[in-house]
Amino acid sequence: MEKEEMEEEEKEEEEVILMSPEKESLSILLEQQLRERTQSHQVCCLFCRKEFTGPWSTLFLHMLNEHGFHPGRLDNMINIESFLEFLREKLNRFECIYCKKTFPSWDVLKKHLRKKKHFRIPPNDTEFDKFYLINHVDGVHWKDLQNESDEDSELDPSKNNEDDWNEWVVTKEDGVNEIAECLFCDFKFEGGAFPCIEHMKLVHNFDIQKTFISLNLDDYGVIRYINYSRLKKISLKKPISNTSQILPSSVKEFNDEKYLKPVLEDDGLLTFDYFSDSN
Repeated sequence: MEKEEMEEEEKEEEEVILMSPEKESLSILLEQQLRERTQSHQVCCLFCRKEFTGPWSTLFLHMLNEHGFHPGRLDNMINIESFLEFLREKLNRFECIYCKKTFPSWDVLKKHLRKKKHFRIPPNDTEFDKFYLINHVDGVHWKDLQNESDEDSELDPSKNNEDDWNEWVVTKEDGVNEIAECLFCDFKFEGGAFPCIEHMKLVHNFDIQKTFISLNLDDYGVIRYINYSRLKKISLKKPISNTSQILPSSVKEFNDEKYLKPVLEDDGLLTFDYFSDSN
């Protein structure tokens, strides 16, 4: 009888432990992680223009195989959408995600990442702690798992090599060899229009694609809009403090044939397909 009472008391103690704030918090995180891994997501690769719809593993496998990027075990990650946005902000300001150095252009940054093999997360950077589930367990840190075998993981880091960076190399055949200059500042992107578009979203709070769609512009309207804005920027002869200083307030302002003539040679923003479903 005493044995049964002891077992009952032990069971009650276990239930109390399971309902403690730490355990309850971990349980919530596990539920969140399960939702993230089973839901379908639509997201663009951090390093190229390719978009993915499906589980996170689809995107992460692409970034591993095509770009050599391995952030750790996917089954240890949490808040993945925020994690990707955090990295995207760094890349858009040309900051290395590993050493935090900044570079003058997208092309220089990508060469640095490849040469230094910095396509990974710095294990001692506490900024990333919140994105790894293991950090929510007392006495364990996600960097402790970095050297463990990933045989049970959804990713295979053995493919992490120089050859996986082929898609970073921009060629004329890719159609994205043009330099794309920001409409508002002096940043230039040698990787084509896409990083420039993302830069304008982040730094200048301007979504050029949504603007063109809202104005119902055709291809010629897009060309006129961009050239008008570039000429307006040149005419100001001073730094732009507000996007409204150079952007047209109505279609009438740039509805002139003279704006069909490119202001910049090989302007990457003029050749980008803003209305394609893949963008």
